[in-house]
Amino acid sequence: MKIEKISRSKVKIELSFYDLKANHISYKQLDCNDPDTKRFISLLVQNIRQKVDIDLSTSRLFIEAFEQPDGGCILYISSMPDRSLSDPFRLQGETRPRGQRYQSVFESVVGEFDSIDAVSQLCLSLYSNYSHLVHKSHLYLYRNRYRLVVETMSRLDKKLEILFNEYGRFTGRGVVHKARTAEYGSLIVADCAVERLVEVLC
Repeated sequence: MKIEKISRSKVKIELSFYDLKANHISYKQLDCNDPDTKRFISLLVQNIRQKVDIDLSTSRLFIEAFEQPDGGCILYISSMPDRSLSDPFRLQGETRPRGQRYQSVFESVVGEFDSIDAVSQLCLSLYSNYSHLVHKSHLYLYRNRYRLVVETMSRLDKKLEILFNEYGRFTGRGVVHKARTAEYGSLIVADCAVERLVEVLC
């Protein structure tokens, strides 16, 4: 287990498959309503306080979870002050409370490439540097070119734009560009295109 302090109210935790197994939990089991998940998060909060001197026990928590290829996962745990503690855990994807607004965590970013080699090289660079921030990725054949749609954490979308322009062409971001690509393109790989192309290269 590796705990990294991001800010005074946010930490990053890298958990291996064996870390999860030792705590009798798995990535797919993580659920804010699951008693085992709540027990596990409570233990993590204790470890966070001991190792990086951040006390998250008095705040409601917002938790982002990202599965890793080795069976482990990466968690981002943030405190949400001035909220009721009757339900202290909120995993990404839970319905937002009425009247409460948050910036969307994920952004769809679309790039177009002349060859599958260019897409593969982009995926290798993306996977090497930012794999923990990629939620899903889809590869399409689009008018004799290749289009890659990456659903990523919003703070990565600017870096992706630069990467796309290095290996091909950035075409846009958001649900409209994603939907247009899905409507007019032919799907080649769904959900895990980045990982699949990296597997081929390696």
